[in-house]
Amino acid sequence: MGKNRAAGIGLASLLLAAGALTATGGSAAGQPAAAGPTSSCDEEGFDWDSAEIYPGEEKYNPEVGDSKLQLWQWHVWREDTYGVLTAGGPHVKFYIEDKKSGQRCWGKKESEEWGEEIETGVLDNRNTSIRACIVDPDERKCGAWHREDAGGHRQNGTGRGKIDGYPDYHLNAKASYDPHEYPGAGPDVPGTTVKWGKHTKAKIKTRIDAGEAEKSFGVVNTSEKDVEVALASDKYGVGKWRKVYKLPSGRYAARTGILYNQHDALMVCVRRASDPSPTYCGNWHRS
Repeated sequence: MGKNRAAGIGLASLLLAAGALTATGGSAAGQPAAAGPTSSCDEEGFDWDSAEIYPGEEKYNPEVGDSKLQLWQWHVWREDTYGVLTAGGPHVKFYIEDKKSGQRCWGKKESEEWGEEIETGVLDNRNTSIRACIVDPDERKCGAWHREDAGGHRQNGTGRGKIDGYPDYHLNAKASYDPHEYPGAGPDVPGTTVKWGKHTKAKIKTRIDAGEAEKSFGVVNTSEKDVEVALASDKYGVGKWRKVYKLPSGRYAARTGILYNQHDALMVCVRRASDPSPTYCGNWHRS
């Protein structure tokens, strides 16, 4: 099991093993056996700090009969996502799939007995969506797409991400601020300021921590109490709108959450809470 391997195993060899899983049962005399599913997996990283993705939540972790497929993830260097099947019987196949590249990374073997645990290889979940699928002898079922940004942070809003190749992507797509990171202090990003009327100004600020993707957030300062601010990504959509609060000075301000500014562009937007249209946005900032 990947979640039980010892730390420090190093990088495993590339698992591009076409036909590594062969069909079960015999073949007709003089006929070659049917080819099994082709598996295309990324390199495996150090097994450290493994965690389940939405543990036991069937939306992302499909179940067919007594078979359950759980998504797992390593958290070193890249978001190495893999699946672990708890088999409900023999002859159950399964895979994880990358929406952007079309890669399918199959289980390392077909199940042989009830309760057996088998895993797939890994796919890099940064800047793409991955889902888990069970191919039972009687049924095929897939979980929902699990989307992450370039910093390896979950982007599971209700919108349609440009990273997934949707041609009709628009600003109604939803980005998810990282709930574990908070804006704090940081320098302004030049050229990102948006001015609305005479008394409302919003801009992007950044935090840059060593070894991590740039962390960006939006701020607004205004004399009006009916103002909201949000940070938008050109690949993930618009984050949650945050309404201003009153300052001791009598003015109003608010901050957005954190988005990771790597391989996408961000802009800050403001609007009136009581009348969301129109929306005013600054210039795109690409890290």
